[in-house]
Amino acid sequence: MLFSWLAPYVSGARCLDLYCGSGALGFECLSRGAGAVTMVDTAAAAHRSLLRNKALLACDNAQLVRADVLDWLARTELSAPFDIVFVDPPYQQALLAPTLAALQDSTTIKQASLIYTEAPQQFDIPAPAEWALHREKRTGSNRYCIYRVQTHAIPATTPPL
Repeated sequence: MLFSWLAPYVSGARCLDLYCGSGALGFECLSRGAGAVTMVDTAAAAHRSLLRNKALLACDNAQLVRADVLDWLARTELSAPFDIVFVDPPYQQALLAPTLAALQDSTTIKQASLIYTEAPQQFDIPAPAEWALHREKRTGSNRYCIYRVQTHAIPATTPPL
C-alpha cells in the first residue's frame, strides 16, 4: 500500500527515515530508485544491523545516523531538504507530536515534501496546519497518513558566536 502511494515520487528522491529501526522503508526506497536515503535511529542494535545491511546491499547512497531524532532535527543544517520523510516512532513514547513539530521547524523539509506517519488508530496525528492530508488509510489498529507540505519557510539560522 505505502509504496503504491509513493511510486510516482520515489525515483531520484531524497528520503529521510526517522526512527528507522530495521531500515526497511529506507532500503525499499533505494530499491525503487531513490537518489539518497538518510536513516536515523538511536538504538545501538538497530545501527549495527543497518551497517551490516548497507554493506551487504552495497548502498553507497544510504547515510546512517545514530542519534536521537529530535536532537538530530534540531541541530542538522542541510544543503538540500528531503522530498519524502517517514515518521514512525515507537508508539508508547509519545514522540509523534514533537517530531512533526520539529520537522516543520527544521531545514529538513520543503514545500511539497511528503511526510508519511503511522500511529495507532485512536491517536490524533498532530500534523502542522501547513500540511495537507494527501492519502490516508485506517486498519483495525493503525492509521497511515501521507501529508504534503503546503507552505514551508526555511527557518533562519543563528550564526555561531
